[in-house]
Amino acid sequence: MAKRKNSLRYVIQPASSRRDSVENEDHQRIIAMRFASMKRAPEKAPVWQKLKHLPEAPGVYQFRNASGDLLYIGKAKVLRNRIRSYFQKSTAHNLRIQIMVSLVADVTWILTDTEAEALLLEEQLIKLHKPRYNVALK
Repeated sequence: MAKRKNSLRYVIQPASSRRDSVENEDHQRIIAMRFASMKRAPEKAPVWQKLKHLPEAPGVYQFRNASGDLLYIGKAKVLRNRIRSYFQKSTAHNLRIQIMVSLVADVTWILTDTEAEALLLEEQLIKLHKPRYNVALK
C-alpha cells in the first residue's frame, strides 16, 4: 500500500509541475507574441524614405542622431501626421526644435493599440533613456 501512495504522488506531482510549466510557457508565448506584433520602423533606411512609410496609427517615435544617440521620444495619436510635421518647412517650430530636427539621422517607431498605451510607453522610455530634447518628463 505504501508503494501505491508514493507512485500516486509521483504521478500527481509531475502533472501539477507540468501545468505550471505549461502556464509559464503560455505566459512567455503571449509576451513574445505581443512584442512580435508591435510593428517597428524599417531598419537602416534614410529618414526621408521612412517618412513615406509612416503608419496612420498611434504609437511612440524616437529621433536619433548620426551617432545613434537618442535625441527625442514622443507619442502620437497618428504617427504619420506627427512625425511628418517636424520635417515640413511650412511648420513654425521654435529654434530648439529646428536644431533637433537638423540633427535627426534616424526615425524609429513602435505601434501601440491606443493613444493611452502610447502615452504610458512614452513616459517609461523617457524616464529610462532621458533623451536630450525631452525636458518635460525628465
